[in-house]
Amino acid sequence: MFGIDSGSETEGILAVDFGSTWIKGACVARNGRILEEVSRPAIEGRVTGVGGFELDPALLREAFRRVNEELLGRLSARQRIRGIFLSSEMHGALLADSRGEALTAYMSWKDERSREPVDGTSTIDWLDSKLGRMEFRRLTGMRLRSGIALASVAHLMRGRMLPAGARRVATLGDWLAGVSGGSPLGSHLSLLGSTGFVDIRSGTIPAAIGTFLEDLQEGELLIGPPLAEVREVSRYRSDAGLEIPIFSPVGDMIAAIAGAEAADSGSTVYLNLGTGSQVVAIRDRYAPELDDPALEIRNYLDGKYLSAVTHIPAGRALNVYAERVPDFWGLLGSLSSDEILDARDLEVNLAVFASAWNFKGDPVPTPVPARMSARRFSANLLRSWAAQYLDALRLVDPGGKARRIQLSGGIPQKLPSIQAAFAELTVREVRPASAITETLSGLARIGAGYFGWPISA
Repeated sequence: MFGIDSGSETEGILAVDFGSTWIKGACVARNGRILEEVSRPAIEGRVTGVGGFELDPALLREAFRRVNEELLGRLSARQRIRGIFLSSEMHGALLADSRGEALTAYMSWKDERSREPVDGTSTIDWLDSKLGRMEFRRLTGMRLRSGIALASVAHLMRGRMLPAGARRVATLGDWLAGVSGGSPLGSHLSLLGSTGFVDIRSGTIPAAIGTFLEDLQEGELLIGPPLAEVREVSRYRSDAGLEIPIFSPVGDMIAAIAGAEAADSGSTVYLNLGTGSQVVAIRDRYAPELDDPALEIRNYLDGKYLSAVTHIPAGRALNVYAERVPDFWGLLGSLSSDEILDARDLEVNLAVFASAWNFKGDPVPTPVPARMSARRFSANLLRSWAAQYLDALRLVDPGGKARRIQLSGGIPQKLPSIQAAFAELTVREVRPASAITETLSGLARIGAGYFGWPISA
């Protein structure tokens, strides 16, 4: 079953990804090959108050335990798991007490409560007045938007809704690691940097952000400390009494890019297409061109950075139209690339959420014209959806130097014709998404790299 023998014992890791749509796990042999996978739908979020989008921490914790136990239950007594490598969705957070127990629900990247007014001013506008959008982008690498942990936590502070005893801001991955085996010993910059609390270069809280947080809160809220490298941060105690190291969780986008990363990454741009989507290029160092405010920057692995356009409408936005078109995903999957490319009758609005890239203040979906067939409307929808990536590519690769586009994420699996459509639209080689989930493959590569095992292609 697991069967990759290293001398006298068999070794491997568990890879677990908490995405927005699926929770997935795998047993990974020491050669990086994924042998066993499990998956289950992600914990369903709940809309709360005005604009809140939360996940129940108890359900998240139990889902993590169940995935681990199901995978461990498939191993024989002589097979050894060296560690658990974990990725989770980025940008969100929960508040915990000094022991790491959750005091709030997990506020996800879909949370938009910070757009609501407190004392007449939305928290997003309040943050803009305190820091400025350009300065926030310079410090954090991100656009100031709802769904970022800083905005959600500041909204609780301004509304005097912060629970008593709150002492720690934790990302989803860091909280799962800590609550499974004690307080985590640090947060990888790929997750910590996505919260909006820290400087993307140093991992420390900038004085400008720290000052207005202190004005809002009596006492100290802790976050981090930052980790530039993946290392052991906690221990998972299994039902059978095993203690397995948990290594610092990384962001799901980082794991997906690691799983899709090509040997010629300098000549490749990555299109990660899932519930949300991003156009990404890997940069070896922080260079002046990364200060372009049209781009967003994320911490990657080994001290590298990602230049990106993020929050591009994808699966979440497409699902809005699923309510209007019968057999929506089946219909999209049946479209040919020629049908998509020839559809020029209608510009379809994909930016139907306020946090979406290119949101222009109109969250209303485009209605299906009375005289247009569902098939033709769907072709126009996919044409409009694909066109937004052309604009993003021009920002991430302004000189057009990248010769290849690597697809990743769940949408290319559902819609195989988009590979040919992207190739025609971009006039570049487009490589298909892997049949194996890229986040799990990326975690396998990270684990193999940590232990010095051969890294599979």
